[in-house]
Amino acid sequence: EPGGRPDSGPAVRPIAAGCAMALAWQQPGKSVEVEMREEGLTGSRYTARIVEVAGKRVHVEFDDFFEEGSEVTLLRDWVKMDQLRPPPPATPPDFFHGLGSGDALELRHEDGWWAVQYMGSRRAAGRQEHRVRSVLYAA
Repeated sequence: EPGGRPDSGPAVRPIAAGCAMALAWQQPGKSVEVEMREEGLTGSRYTARIVEVAGKRVHVEFDDFFEEGSEVTLLRDWVKMDQLRPPPPATPPDFFHGLGSGDALELRHEDGWWAVQYMGSRRAAGRQEHRVRSVLYAA
């Protein structure tokens, strides 16, 4: 079964549909997910903490990206407010049992969350394997 970091639960989760903008989570110090728009990362989401809000722009500090040439200084960047959403709820323990072919999910890959479509599961080598396909990258 897919694994994740010990503190983050499964590496697959339902998409947080309809995350409405609510001022409570748009404050400095709050955790958010940032939708990336750079080539090669388009559509993926990475966790960050809000440092400052200035109108429709937000200064964030990423949890898993570091400043160029550093392994200790976390990357800070200005992003548009519409790139943010609050973190989704935890993945329920029985999550995989309710999945159907074609369901929209997010898969954790290289510290980011990527949109995928569930293709089904099968039993192989004594364990359950779940198949997904990338929505944006046709993989």
